[in-house]
Amino acid sequence: MMSGECMKKQKIKINVRAVKNSGLTLVETLIAISILIVAVVMSISLYVDNIANARFAHDQIIATYLAEEGIELVRQVVYTNFNNGNNGGVNWVNDLANCWPNGCRVGNDHWNSIGFASCGGGNCPKLKIHTAAGFLRGVYGHPSDSTGWEDTPFTRKIEVSSPPGDVERTVTSTVTWNYHGATKNVTLKTYIYNYLN
Repeated sequence: MMSGECMKKQKIKINVRAVKNSGLTLVETLIAISILIVAVVMSISLYVDNIANARFAHDQIIATYLAEEGIELVRQVVYTNFNNGNNGGVNWVNDLANCWPNGCRVGNDHWNSIGFASCGGGNCPKLKIHTAAGFLRGVYGHPSDSTGWEDTPFTRKIEVSSPPGDVERTVTSTVTWNYHGATKNVTLKTYIYNYLN
């Protein structure tokens, strides 16, 4: 009797809670890993592309400066001729005869005196850069002594036209280099005039 009465008076409470699944299924895990891999691969790809673009921009800037230097060296020769009184006839373009018809390069040791050497058939040699310590460090050129100089990928060709008359010349400075198997170039053009004639 006691047991039946107790049972009636006591209520049995059973808490039924939904048990949440706190783990991931195999499919969810594979999807998460795939997304992570794609993100990492894209980041690496962008990084590699940025490095390649930075290298190309670096080479293009150097090529532009070298092409500009070629034009400035031609101008310097012309102005030197004017200052030396060579302003009549073809004398104002003295020292530039090697620059037509096949183009020319700046002569050896141009930091001492400016001269131009023919490219012979249009094929100019590659420029070298001085890498040893001293005042020539970072200078590009065609040295007569290659001690302290290293090859570069750059070739500079300067062309001076010889149009009819003797008042104007077209100066074109082209720097070419090889970038990942493709030939790239920077070409600058200007005009020089015999303003004293």
